[in-house]
Amino acid sequence: MNASMRKQILASSLMQNEQQKAQQAVGAYRVGSDFGGTSISALVRVPELNNSIAPKNYVELADIIADSYIAETSKMSKKLKRAFTRKEVDIFKEHGLFFGLHISPKLLGITEGLTVNHRDLILEGFPDPYALPKAPAQVVEAYFSELQKQRGIDVNLRSIILADTTTPKGLEGKRILNPSNLNDKLTKLSGLTYQAIRTKGGRADPMYIVSTDSDSSHRLALSERVKNKDDLILTPGLTPCGSTASMKDLSFLYSYRLGLIAQLLSSNIVASKMRGKYTPFVFYGMLSPFGYKNGAVNPGKMGDLRYPGDIDTKKEFDFLFKHEFKKLL
Repeated sequence: MNASMRKQILASSLMQNEQQKAQQAVGAYRVGSDFGGTSISALVRVPELNNSIAPKNYVELADIIADSYIAETSKMSKKLKRAFTRKEVDIFKEHGLFFGLHISPKLLGITEGLTVNHRDLILEGFPDPYALPKAPAQVVEAYFSELQKQRGIDVNLRSIILADTTTPKGLEGKRILNPSNLNDKLTKLSGLTYQAIRTKGGRADPMYIVSTDSDSSHRLALSERVKNKDDLILTPGLTPCGSTASMKDLSFLYSYRLGLIAQLLSSNIVASKMRGKYTPFVFYGMLSPFGYKNGAVNPGKMGDLRYPGDIDTKKEFDFLFKHEFKKLL
């Protein structure tokens, strides 16, 4: 058995474990338990907004998140006092009730104005956008360079592959593109959200932010031009798009679990319009405030840049295999 096969087997086993933990957290949430998951996903809150949101920039989006963060914390304040000691409540007050947040890449796309007509993506002398994944790498690189010059659209191949063509009322005939370089942008959003929460009188550390798509991970592999199937480790149920916090400070397996929970609980834009309730993001907290003290998360580091660009699953699993999986061999 070669190293790639061992990596796949171990990854599959550990990710199945994360799927079970995600289902446990979702099950607890749906029966009304405030603390029902395990470790970092014990507290799950899905704010329901009465109106859809279309922020014009990341400052406006951070302000909306901060309002929701403070509202959800307020709802939990009395329950915390009933369930925890004064010392534990004080730790929550020091660090904030939630350490993490999931946000849809499509909302980020709307925030960046990446709602385009198909004709906006067609450039003379280049393949149709649908055909780009099969085009030579130099053609793809030239296409996106020219797209930025001619149309002012700064995205990448992943953005096109994961584009949402099922758009809600008001965006008829348009596509919502996934932004590119999401690790960098989520790091910026974390800092803006932290500042907004503090300005509004709330308590929080810089927040961990993860963004995932419900598309098949096979499509992500396509966007990354994975040719060696031995290195292809799937993420059933979601496509990882972007994340903050270094690989050392928050394991990719945790990111995967939080992404699964969000995909199971939050609604896409069309479904939200049908329900009349909008769930654009999901907050996460821990079962015990001592998680801030014992290393479950690294306070102050959750909003740090993971690495430039988008989530790179090969980079993530190479790191896991080197630092975590080998301990199990």
